[in-house]
Amino acid sequence: MIKKLFIENFILIDNLEINFDKGLTVLIGETGAGKSLIISSIESLLGGKTNYDCIGNYKDYSYIEGVFLLNDNAKRFLKENDFDEFDNEVIISKTIRKSSSKYRINGILVNNNLVKKLSENIIDIIGQHENQYLFKSEKHIHFLDSLGDEEHKILLEELKSLYNKIISLKKEHDFLCKEILENKRLLDFYKFQLNEIVEANLKLNEDLELKEEREILVNSQEIITILSKAYNNIYSSNEYSIIDSLSKLTKEIYSISKFSSDIEKICIELDNITDNLKEISRSIRFKLESIETNPNRLIEVEDRLNIINNLKKKYGNTIEEILNFSVDLKNKLLLIESSDEKIDNLYKEITNLENEYALLAKKLSKNRKNIAKKA
Repeated sequence: MIKKLFIENFILIDNLEINFDKGLTVLIGETGAGKSLIISSIESLLGGKTNYDCIGNYKDYSYIEGVFLLNDNAKRFLKENDFDEFDNEVIISKTIRKSSSKYRINGILVNNNLVKKLSENIIDIIGQHENQYLFKSEKHIHFLDSLGDEEHKILLEELKSLYNKIISLKKEHDFLCKEILENKRLLDFYKFQLNEIVEANLKLNEDLELKEEREILVNSQEIITILSKAYNNIYSSNEYSIIDSLSKLTKEIYSISKFSSDIEKICIELDNITDNLKEISRSIRFKLESIETNPNRLIEVEDRLNIINNLKKKYGNTIEEILNFSVDLKNKLLLIESSDEKIDNLYKEITNLENEYALLAKKLSKNRKNIAKKA
């Protein structure tokens, strides 16, 4: 039911506000007084077609706003369409411009179709040569249900909830059937991809380690030459090695350390440097012993890197991405293997719910017949 109407710059109406009291409101006046304009504005507000010719001469737009009281059907419709914040009334507005018309419900932008469907639950506009709301057979069931008691309304909600659950499960069932059918077509391809990755036996960062090893193998002779020279200069039997020279220097300074605590500290630091140099020389020696000029190993490394690079072209930019891709493949294969069982379980669940729905529907039908007899 309409409670309040505001019209601005609509055809010949400059500015008009009407408050509707409870009960019957009658608009009277001579022909041409504007009664039909008020009805036209309400029809336009509730989703009726309106072109820009209706815009008056005072502004570049027309604006219509109505406050409507809500019945249970209207409240239910609003909740189904994600309108949670409303009391027992709703505000519908429409702004008409030459470019377009915009509808709002409680300030939220909506489309024309939503307003039309809502209007069917809050108002009935009856004109010449039009079928009245009461004559619409699809609406009769709502009238009947509105006469039911609380138990009847609970039954309606249970049936609706069960229906939505069945529809949701059927969508899941259809989607799963379609997805599984597609996956089964790709089953052999998935297995081939997974086997290719598994047989490669990849390890994280393996490619980085192989690249470093390849660089050492390619440049092994140069590396050995430079490291050998460094080792001999730091620590060898040669009397001109760095450690030998440093040891002689340390002994000479030690001879005068008794004269100054600062000189003693210098000696300690020189000892530390000598120890560090010895450790460095050992590291160089170990590295030298690990490096070899091995053409066969270089070929093995190159072959391994080629395998990894080919897998990167197919399955990911890094080894980690390739391994993650293999996990996805395993999940797809598991899904395919368990698909028939899952589809069967879904079908059984849907069948059970449909049987439950049929029982509730029979109960509802019986209730409606009893309500109809009493009405």
